[in-house]
Amino acid sequence: MIEIQNLKVKEICESPMNPRKRFEKADIEELAKNIAEQGLLQPITVRTPHAMGFDTFDKLDKDGKAHEFKYEVVCGARRFRAINHLGWKEVPAIVRDMTDAEAFDAMITENLQRRDVDPIDEAVAFSELMRKGQSVKELAARFGKSERYIQDRTKLCGLIKELQKELTKGHIPLIGAIYLAKCDEDIQRSFYEDEIDGCFDDDNTDCYPYSDIKEFVTRSFRLLANAEWTKEGEEESWNDKKEVPKCKGCEFNTASHGCLFYEMKGNGECTKESCFEKKELVFRKWKLMQMYDKMLKNGEEYTPDKIIVTDSECPSWKRDEEKEKYEDAREYLKGALPNVKIMPSRDFSGSCYYKEDDERLQKMLSEGKVFKTVRLYEDWHRITIEYLYKIGVNRDTAEKTEDELLAIDIDNATRKNTEKLDGEFMKMCKELTNENFEGHPELLNRIVKLIVFEACPYIFKNKTGASDEEKMDAMLNDQKRMYEVTREAAREFITKYSFYSSMGVALRKKVVSELMPEAYDELVKKYEEKLEKSVEKIREKYGEK
Repeated sequence: MIEIQNLKVKEICESPMNPRKRFEKADIEELAKNIAEQGLLQPITVRTPHAMGFDTFDKLDKDGKAHEFKYEVVCGARRFRAINHLGWKEVPAIVRDMTDAEAFDAMITENLQRRDVDPIDEAVAFSELMRKGQSVKELAARFGKSERYIQDRTKLCGLIKELQKELTKGHIPLIGAIYLAKCDEDIQRSFYEDEIDGCFDDDNTDCYPYSDIKEFVTRSFRLLANAEWTKEGEEESWNDKKEVPKCKGCEFNTASHGCLFYEMKGNGECTKESCFEKKELVFRKWKLMQMYDKMLKNGEEYTPDKIIVTDSECPSWKRDEEKEKYEDAREYLKGALPNVKIMPSRDFSGSCYYKEDDERLQKMLSEGKVFKTVRLYEDWHRITIEYLYKIGVNRDTAEKTEDELLAIDIDNATRKNTEKLDGEFMKMCKELTNENFEGHPELLNRIVKLIVFEACPYIFKNKTGASDEEKMDAMLNDQKRMYEVTREAAREFITKYSFYSSMGVALRKKVVSELMPEAYDELVKKYEEKLEKSVEKIREKYGEK
């Protein structure tokens, strides 16, 4: 029969071996309240130091002062803390003589058999047992779990501390946490900072959707099947200097860990962004060097068969670390192309899309209106030959048929008409905003929301063919997307991203149509008539009635 003794609380200490490290203050207070109302239904278990040949457990407090204790808690650390919170002088306990190994095993077993076991505590417990020599197969048999269950739980130890806390609070689902834990720290931190941080209060019971987590991770990983170098055949053909490791068998290739990344169905994705980017750069250098002989060199005269290398400055909206990476890549590639003439992209006005064997393209090449080019470096652009117009050449009208020119002129007239109408709306909006918005609170609220939306319209997904007005109304009625847009816009403001203008046109139109409906109708009619006359004149110019 188990003997229960009443022990003095001051003679008992907690164990530093306890795998459970996190104790929420609110949980301890709630447990203390239950114990005060119902009593301690289950005694704690403690051990003496006798099995190890000692008389007491010696502990140092936070001030470095030594204390001697007769007992150490083995099972029931939460209950012991709750009793301390209540100020009890004595506590019912089962006393055992146990070695460190026996005590640790008892702690692990108790933690893993709780109904409400925290996944992180479970992860720590399984990891400790594996560290002490038990295999995944043995743990699965001992605790009645599958081997995959054990593997997934132990992987949670690799979750960054911030995400561990979000998991415990219920802000991310367990399956999502397991998925994130299989990523490197950079991806996890990016997810926390960009998607989770500041989105939930401690009392918030919402949970970030697993589908969104999976989408984020998939975007962060790089699908090897789509990588440009995989279409080139064996890596030895372009990676002869072994500047980057092979993907096949690489520890960062998900295909090398079929069981670990079973959610990804063995697609073969790179989980180390820096390695993937390095490989892209090495391959780009090799690809450019294949064109080296045909590239225009310094001091050479241009001929239509020559390839001009173009270069762009790093976009100003990029973050500092991205700018540094961009500049390093450019310098690396320039070093591989000695004596090559590199011209700035601003010397060209845009792309010519005629096929290479098209006579019109060949004529413009010979006349010096179009040039055969390849980009030195663009972090979003594949390595392809581009035909670019020289600055000053009207690419919209070069070598066009009369029907094409007619369509272009009508399109230009329509665009100019719309721009002038928007200018009228803008003047009217200035007059309106000089007054207050009394009587129109919903409109003011909509304007504020759309100012936010203007910072990042790309995040809101709309069906193909929707107009800006339809997109605007759809966005305002979608609270979940509105929240995402607001959060994303805040980040865009901070990182100085540029704004877009199409939604502003729709906004001004909406404001005038609602606050000045008669003036709106009159103005729209006026500009419709103007456009009709402009189109008639254009058609007459091309001999049409």
